[in-house]
Amino acid sequence: MTIALSKEKVRTKQEPIAAKEHLFLIAGEMSGDLLGSQLARAIKRFLPQYPLLGVAGPLMCREGVKPIGVFDQLQVMGITDVIKKLPSLAVSFKKVEHHILKTRPKAVIFIDYPGFNLRLARSLRKKGYQGKLITYVCPSVWVWGKGRIKLMTKYLDLLLTLFPFEVDCFSHTDLKVQHVGHPLYERFKSYLYADDWKERFGLSDKPILALFPGSRQSEIELTYPLQLNAAKLFLQEHKGVQICVSESQKKYRPLLEKLAKEASVKVTLIPHHYNYELMRDARAALAKSGTVTLELAWHQTPAVVLYGVTKMGRLLAKYVLRLDIPHYCIVNILQKRTVFPEKIRQGFDAKSVIDALTPLWEEGLPRDLCLKQCEEAWESLKPKGGLTASEQAALQIRELLQ
Repeated sequence: MTIALSKEKVRTKQEPIAAKEHLFLIAGEMSGDLLGSQLARAIKRFLPQYPLLGVAGPLMCREGVKPIGVFDQLQVMGITDVIKKLPSLAVSFKKVEHHILKTRPKAVIFIDYPGFNLRLARSLRKKGYQGKLITYVCPSVWVWGKGRIKLMTKYLDLLLTLFPFEVDCFSHTDLKVQHVGHPLYERFKSYLYADDWKERFGLSDKPILALFPGSRQSEIELTYPLQLNAAKLFLQEHKGVQICVSESQKKYRPLLEKLAKEASVKVTLIPHHYNYELMRDARAALAKSGTVTLELAWHQTPAVVLYGVTKMGRLLAKYVLRLDIPHYCIVNILQKRTVFPEKIRQGFDAKSVIDALTPLWEEGLPRDLCLKQCEEAWESLKPKGGLTASEQAALQIRELLQ
């Protein structure tokens, strides 16, 4: 096979004496930590003989993954943020690479975070690592071009995808690719909602406009002021609406409060572990681009997707990376149409956001059609065979390792 031949060329260096056989998981951000925790739970069921180590956040650690650190250092957002943090990212890269080459895990499982993980996969192969390399969550090859497809085909042993259309992107290659469904499905099915959550935060029964500014400081600083300006304008015509803001991490509370005060918008901060209650009970939302839009679609909460981009970031995206796709929001990509209006690629003001939000807030066809499309999007992501997505992923990993 082409892949095997390619790998033989790079597996040339002698590896050190093996440590205890184990699996090494790598997550570089909060969303990856959630996916990694579900996967770790499934691996413990189907592959109990392997201890789990890795780059892990708090959720993965609770599932028994022994962390080696650097998780916090890997959290970056946007092109300019990556450039600013290149030195620290390089240090983290070397630390993770050294640990893997020294301990020689049976397999390395990359969870999302493709910029870091694909480079690491290539470097590990070139330095003689002979274990299996597995990626869980396909990078957005339909956005970033075809270069990553060639790289993944050469160095990976298995790709596990969350979205069905991603399998077709690799149909011309020898890489083993398996669609397992979306792991969020299992989380939603088992989630126990706190029905008294409004009382806990002093909220009334009046309609809620929810803001989801992101989980990292850089995206909060770029996107949250845009959301606040739009919310302020929205309140002028919708008296009594409650503005609730998702607080991804407690350490960002002072920043969220400061920016809301500067915008003269009264907000109620809601801790991250009440996100699903907020999504379920909000009338509509203003959200940053990412997994949060899938979560909103599940909860039948219409949203306008905002993503603040610096001038340099916009120029790089347009002229260097040459990004030119009809949609960036995954709900829109799945449905091949605008379900959630996007305000990302071009400059925008608060009025344009409100013009997009109002039809989704009020009763009528635009809102009804949006809710129907949300339901259809999730039907395409439902795991098959009675297993969860994480369980199917763990079974695919077990099959590869046998």
